[in-house]
Amino acid sequence: MMDPKFGVGIKRYLFEQNVPSVSGQLATEIQKQIEKYINFVVVSDIQVFVPQDDENVLNLKIIFSIPSLNVTDQLNLSLQSN
Repeated sequence: MMDPKFGVGIKRYLFEQNVPSVSGQLATEIQKQIEKYINFVVVSDIQVFVPQDDENVLNLKIIFSIPSLNVTDQLNLSLQSN
């Protein structure tokens, strides 16, 4: 993608505090990117959480639909610091 504003910069969130305001900020950034680049996707929920037993992991769950295709699904991502 030849757009410098493409993406959320999710790796930087790995080292942020695990507080609701940071999770909310990440979810908002993801929603903005979806609306800008794949606006045919409708997001119904974005969940951000850090497992209690491993603070070096960031998990995302994005529940979405594509109305034109009558599809509803979810995307589960797990990002771990190296």
